[in-house]
Amino acid sequence: MKNIVFSDIDRTLAIEGVISRKNIDLIERYIKLGGTFILTSGRSVSYTKLIAKKIKGVRYIICTNGSIIYDLEKEKVLYANKIGYEHLNSNLNKLYEICNINDFKFIITSTSKDLVNKDALINQTLFTSLDKALYDKIDVTQVVIYGPDKEKILDIEKIINGMKDLSVINRSRALYDNNFINNKNYWLDVIKKGSNKGDGVLKMCKYLNVPIKDTIRVGDDLNDIPMFFDEGLNVCVDNAMFELKQKAGFITKSCAEDGVAYLLENIINGNLT
Repeated sequence: MKNIVFSDIDRTLAIEGVISRKNIDLIERYIKLGGTFILTSGRSVSYTKLIAKKIKGVRYIICTNGSIIYDLEKEKVLYANKIGYEHLNSNLNKLYEICNINDFKFIITSTSKDLVNKDALINQTLFTSLDKALYDKIDVTQVVIYGPDKEKILDIEKIINGMKDLSVINRSRALYDNNFINNKNYWLDVIKKGSNKGDGVLKMCKYLNVPIKDTIRVGDDLNDIPMFFDEGLNVCVDNAMFELKQKAGFITKSCAEDGVAYLLENIINGNLT
């Protein structure tokens, strides 16, 4: 049985933050049999913690597209690829001003908390001044930009692509997939160049002293491709992007059909080695 499964969350394991009972049961069974199940998401630490709490036995999470690795048991950050303070003032101020002018949502993700300029959710803190928000020198690892205007979001992406140390690691599927139904807002995940889920997976394997050949990685979207290595097994859900299906060694059922549970059943029963 493969030692570790790295799983994406949105549209792979969960739909709108909801994990099916079948998925939870199979993950907990896999863990009881000695497996390690690691949530590997583009989401923040605070959000991923909420998801992890629904599953008994999950200890490690990889967040913000590989830029944070967190130990839930020790409540400790094991790794963080931070956006350096020398880049915060110029680059983030520029993006923040553009978002404010266009009334877009601007989320700052750190190792300790999430800050947002409007419409704060339960796990977010509202801020009105970027300087005050960064006064405590929090460890910023990702910025997320939300807005309803597709063309303006694409213009912001061009600006980010021209920045030396930042990159767009993930973007709303509706920006590049005309068949994808948009939910009113388009978004961009912005991180320090060099971070991605693949890097997070490699660092986690090194920490646990497990070779990549003994792992399975499962996802659905383009930001999951960096963790699709030549060794081990690459898996995608049936609702995944075509690019992932081309690289997958196994295509499980769709997220809506409990694809992660079906994958784990096959692992437990020895059908996937």
